[in-house]
Amino acid sequence: MSFFKTFLAALLAFIVVNVLLFVFSILFIAGVATMFEQSPTPVKSNSVLLVNFENGVVETAASPINSIDFSSMKIISSTTLYSAVTSIYSAAADEKIKGIYINLNGNASIAIAEEIRCAIETFKESGKFVIAYSDYYSQLGYYFSSVADKIYVNPEGSVEWSGVSSSVMFYKGLLDKLGVKAEVIRHGTFKAAVEPFIMNSMSPENRLQNQKIVNSVWGTILGEVSRSRCIDSLVLSNYATDLAISSAADAYKYGLVDGLAYEDQVMKIINRSVARDSITDDEFKAEVDSILLDKGDDSEFKLNLVSLNNYSGSVVNKNILSKNKVAIIYANGEIVDGSGEEGQVGSSTLTKKLRAAREDDKVKSVVLRVNSPGGSALASEVMWREVELLRAKKPVVISMGAVAASGGYYISAPGDMILADKFTLTGSIGVFGLLMNVEEGMRDKLGITVDIVNTNPSASMGTPFRALTNKERDFLQGSVERVYTTFVNRVSAGRNLSFEDVDKIGQGRVWSGVDALKVGLIDNHGGLIDAITIAADKAGVSSDYKVIEMTDIDDSLLLLLNSLNSVKANMIKSELGDMYEHITSVKTMLKSTGVQARMPYTMTIE
Repeated sequence: MSFFKTFLAALLAFIVVNVLLFVFSILFIAGVATMFEQSPTPVKSNSVLLVNFENGVVETAASPINSIDFSSMKIISSTTLYSAVTSIYSAAADEKIKGIYINLNGNASIAIAEEIRCAIETFKESGKFVIAYSDYYSQLGYYFSSVADKIYVNPEGSVEWSGVSSSVMFYKGLLDKLGVKAEVIRHGTFKAAVEPFIMNSMSPENRLQNQKIVNSVWGTILGEVSRSRCIDSLVLSNYATDLAISSAADAYKYGLVDGLAYEDQVMKIINRSVARDSITDDEFKAEVDSILLDKGDDSEFKLNLVSLNNYSGSVVNKNILSKNKVAIIYANGEIVDGSGEEGQVGSSTLTKKLRAAREDDKVKSVVLRVNSPGGSALASEVMWREVELLRAKKPVVISMGAVAASGGYYISAPGDMILADKFTLTGSIGVFGLLMNVEEGMRDKLGITVDIVNTNPSASMGTPFRALTNKERDFLQGSVERVYTTFVNRVSAGRNLSFEDVDKIGQGRVWSGVDALKVGLIDNHGGLIDAITIAADKAGVSSDYKVIEMTDIDDSLLLLLNSLNSVKANMIKSELGDMYEHITSVKTMLKSTGVQARMPYTMTIE
């Protein structure tokens, strides 16, 4: 009897504790969520929209928990790409917004920078001014800021202008020291994802594709800057070759900037631009020259700056009552089987959203925004099937972000239309498998040996404690070949190309957005807003629709609770900095199982 009393008491205590923890979790999350609720910021007359990347511009909003920088205990309220671009378009028609001030001091991917830059180009068609300033311009920052009517730099600052590079870190030397051998099974001449584990430098094929990509990226940067600054592309390239831009004075001398100024002087110039009224160009130039000589007076006018993030809260969806929906579904991150975590594309999570959009009669078309280097080939196939089913019922337009490669391209192939940025990395149609054999290292370095008993010869196939046999290697190679053939067939059907044509541009090769258009992997260049416009038009609702974002954050409380698992990763990332991406890339490769349709390593354009 005492046993049952003790058992029931313990059970009751267990239930009470878990209920209290659950309630506490809800209150904690609710408290954090309220920290992120922003009341619309009133926009005053004669305001100027501040465009910077101070807290970053991201593909899709993070959960409240993941928006906390735990190293500094500060809230990082990032701006989403969709919010940033729609805000800039709205500002063009907003009488209270007189111009844009660009002062980049944060981070964004080069593809996101391209889309926001294009939005600012459209903004300029309204006749409003765009002025840029920075103490120092990185090459990406200068490319972005070159869209401005006038560019200023701190007199003691500089403009980075040296060209584009791509570097790859190799680990074979480390593995050799540890006595670890990588077992690689792959299809694709260019499938370089495994090269860091089996080589000490790039293969000729990998070097070729990397060279082609950096040349394409550099060519796009040169072309856009040339068009904006009216400087010949070859001249701009020669400046980089000669390292001619070593100071702010050099940047001014060679026409990359319009003047050397401190930020307070630029603020006065912006003030005068807002209050310009009917004075002539010569009179305005004289005023600017006076300000740069510290003789200008701006006491008659007060500058109202409104950040992009705050301004987005005041933007109203004009068609909010429309019954027609164009849904944006995000595939952002590594592709994994199952539900995945925040920052991953889980096959069951994405298919659930795609299915919901297919079954919702009010959703007239879908934009699938893909920003993924790929991952599990099986998960890619599962999601491909759901995109196919969706497309059979309503239009699906693919919008590619910074990278939509391997599995990211696999799930894009069925789209009615594929748009990519010029800087998008895509293609990489190829697959591989990777196993690690630690037998030698454990024996020779640690004195540890492993003995195995099997019911059948290959029961222990895949164990890291022995090498693959020739029969097992042939077996795994057959699996890779089957997946590759299926992959190519999916692309062939989606892009209306022959198997042979896809195979020629496949083989694991990565293409830039510029070259992807040439070889037929995409239909056109364009950003997220372009994709939304096309999706609405294909659905026949271009004059009456509203945009909805089907994000993870809206799904359930469980997803918010799961985001607590990312706290540790966020803290580690804040400590490791740039090395975090390399470490997580290796970790992801080593823990991957099954055949992978994955982008070759992490490619960072600098």
